[in-house]
Amino acid sequence: MFKLGTTIAITLILLIFSIYEIFLDAPFLALTFFFTAILTPWTIFAGLESIFKSEFTKMMVILITFSSIAHAFDSNNLTKSGYIKDNVELFSKSLRIKNCPYDAQHDDKKRLAFNKLKKVLVTTCGMQNYADLTLLTSDLVKARYLDPATGALDSIYNELTKKDIVTCKDVARQLEVLCPGQLNL
Repeated sequence: MFKLGTTIAITLILLIFSIYEIFLDAPFLALTFFFTAILTPWTIFAGLESIFKSEFTKMMVILITFSSIAHAFDSNNLTKSGYIKDNVELFSKSLRIKNCPYDAQHDDKKRLAFNKLKKVLVTTCGMQNYADLTLLTSDLVKARYLDPATGALDSIYNELTKKDIVTCKDVARQLEVLCPGQLNL
């Protein structure tokens, strides 16, 4: 009875996350959760040895792996059209940016904040593409080498503990608010 209850609970959690990811516009991750929800009861009731013997299990693992890899590419900013070009342009602008002039911003506190934040822009824009590439590499390694259960747990954990990452464009927008017209966004 415990085995049945646990199986139903795990399957329902995976199906709920599958539907949740559809609403978050992550169709490949939704597919990954859906396929894992199908594989979970099969593996629990057929036994772990079915992973190595069953053609159905092998097919499901392949589908989970491919949908995970597709999600890694689909969710990463590096694969978005014009993203790298925009970051390089912002980095170039960040190197040439001067202090906020009094004519553009009369508030001394905002000018001071701008002058401090412009250094952050150089660093953030300079490292943005490398950070995105590192994230893509990490996601691809997880998609390829984690088993479906561990991959699902990792995805759920990352979704529940997700922190907003400050990007190059975020810092540029903050600078534009502090001193309008300096970056010409």
